[in-house]
Amino acid sequence: MSDNHDKSPSSLLDRFEGLARAHNPSAPTPAPDHWGPPPVGRTFRWSVVVVLLGLAAASLGVGWWLTSIADVKATERLDTYTASVAALEAALPGAVAAVAPLTDPASPPDIIEGTVVSIRAFGSASAELSRIAAEPLPRLPNGLPDEALEDLIPVRNELGLIAARAGTIADRFVKVAELRLIATDLFVIPDLPLSAESPETANNVSLALAAMVADSAAVLAELPNDPLLEEFEAAAEAHLAWLKTWQPEYVAALRRNNTTTAVTAAADLVANTETVMAALDRSLAAFGDWLSTELDAFTPGLDRTAVLVRSF
Repeated sequence: MSDNHDKSPSSLLDRFEGLARAHNPSAPTPAPDHWGPPPVGRTFRWSVVVVLLGLAAASLGVGWWLTSIADVKATERLDTYTASVAALEAALPGAVAAVAPLTDPASPPDIIEGTVVSIRAFGSASAELSRIAAEPLPRLPNGLPDEALEDLIPVRNELGLIAARAGTIADRFVKVAELRLIATDLFVIPDLPLSAESPETANNVSLALAAMVADSAAVLAELPNDPLLEEFEAAAEAHLAWLKTWQPEYVAALRRNNTTTAVTAAADLVANTETVMAALDRSLAAFGDWLSTELDAFTPGLDRTAVLVRSF
């Protein structure tokens, strides 16, 4: 053999492995001497940092959102409070202006009906404010801060007080309006002839008086329950009982053509009716005084509440 062939162990080993690969191509190629796990490069380290920073940012965002829930809900509730107070403020001037015509005995029915619009607006605004003030403040999940909502507790309490006072005034307004609207059918005296030209005249007068008594009894049955009406109600009930004995006496005088008795009976009816209606006028005056006094005291309180709500 020639001396040109390298017979060192490493050379023989390389030749052997080459022959083995030639006969078995699927055999794995030996790893180079520098083989080992790939080094952890900068790309991999920065990707981890980016992921961690993203998770941290997401956590901070969720945390901020959770802590801001109370602020959002408090702002929403405060907006509702502000709108309700503004609605009551807007209805107040109409209510104040309605007192005089509503409690004036000389006001005709169309004027009374006109005041009802203002009364309803005030009543609706006070009822809405009362409803909103009665609603509990929103509750947050345990562990979330709710200082912004807790700050609204004094505002909510103040709204409850002013709404209750407005509701009392509105209730009185409604009672007076109901009284005025139904009182138009109370003790409306028909024509009272002093003599009967025929039996038919007496019969017609008797029917008219019976209708007056029935209408008046229906009105008294619908009277609102209020201490300021007690005097009038007592006088009206007494007058109604008196009419039941007066009517047959008057009709009998007509049938007999007893003019003297008929004149006296007619005068008695007019005088007694005027006495009852004077009691109604006094009740209306009492309502007017009460409403004016309460509204005068209510207005500054509503102003203070509005300032409190809008100062947040």
